[in-house]
Amino acid sequence: MSKTGVFIWGSCVSRDTFEHIDPATHQLVHYVARQSAVSAATPAVQLIKHPALESKFQQRMVTGDFASNLERELTRHADRIDLIMIDLVDERLGFYVLPDDSVVTRSVELIRAGGEEMLPVGSRHVAFGELEHYQRWQRSITWTSDLIQRLLPDAEVVLLDIPWAASSSSGEPTPASFGINARKGNRLFRRYAKFAEKALGARAIRIPASQVSSGPTHPWGVAPFHYTEDVYLRIVKQLTGAASGRAAWGPPNCRAQIRRGGVGRGHEPGCAR
Repeated sequence: MSKTGVFIWGSCVSRDTFEHIDPATHQLVHYVARQSAVSAATPAVQLIKHPALESKFQQRMVTGDFASNLERELTRHADRIDLIMIDLVDERLGFYVLPDDSVVTRSVELIRAGGEEMLPVGSRHVAFGELEHYQRWQRSITWTSDLIQRLLPDAEVVLLDIPWAASSSSGEPTPASFGINARKGNRLFRRYAKFAEKALGARAIRIPASQVSSGPTHPWGVAPFHYTEDVYLRIVKQLTGAASGRAAWGPPNCRAQIRRGGVGRGHEPGCAR
């Protein structure tokens, strides 16, 4: 039996979900992250060069964002894609509009690499949730929908509309992400997710906010969009129809060896997968 080819456009929500799918049934074709829909739908950046990062994965994602390469990657892998898995978390930091109207996604990687200081004079930040952000994003999602219909008319599109976790499994509040806590994030994302589901013709996967939490088993720590393992297993059940997914991360405080887009991440000695 051939495996289902999965193309991910989104954040750790989609990538961590994939880590919990049985590898005997699904394979990762390609992963595009740190790329706002607005960046994807605008011309490549020509005014400046992308910043340099130490991580090969992070470098590839930021370089792809500057190149607005979503269309290129969908085209390149079209014959292998059966399922497109999308989440919207990478929209949370907004984007920069450069003087020539090209767009750079404001990502954690861009910030840490000093990329904001490299932007040309006259560049401006459009914050997530602002009217301009939402209107430009709507047009961009519609463009993306047309792109997918043209390139991959038979592929299934799945939107992971998972609420941000307000607390960890121990009951502690989750930290805000660049000033956006779970309550604000869920409020801002509501209309984005609703529009994306309709525009993309996507099957939306949801879990009630009361049933999501963050926890110490997540390899990258507690955050509103870093969930306990049971949340991912429930997503996988909805996604694949299988009785359950696979456990991937082991006991609390362990770090499993996770491969994101082909880049291995380290694990703590003595922690079993």
